[in-house]
Amino acid sequence: MRYTPNIERGVDTSGVLVLDYGDRTAVCVCAKDSDGPIRSKIQGVDGWIAVDGPANAVPQVSSRRRGEQIQTRDLSVHPHRMVEEFRTFVDMVARHDTAARDRLLDHSQAVLAVATAARRSAGLIPTEQDPS
Repeated sequence: MRYTPNIERGVDTSGVLVLDYGDRTAVCVCAKDSDGPIRSKIQGVDGWIAVDGPANAVPQVSSRRRGEQIQTRDLSVHPHRMVEEFRTFVDMVARHDTAARDRLLDHSQAVLAVATAARRSAGLIPTEQDPS
């Protein structure tokens, strides 16, 4: 893992994160200092999948397998991207769904571990500092 940040006035405003999984590599370009379009893309030898918009909303998905036409699906349901997330949260609380809560907490911890390792790789936090 390697993170290369852009630092403006002491603040990490954007950067590039490279994640190496041995047989595949993920490159994440993150920017809070740009008003460019938000897009996620997965590319493979047989095709690609692209999400136009925030990953937590997935408003539109396009894909193409090698030799085939591009397929696009509009998945936007609500004008605000957080509506479904809030509905899921309210439902989880109403049902006392602690298993779903635990899965989400595990996911949050995994994301935090990657973010902490990325910041360490860039020298933004000392290697002996514990993120918890």
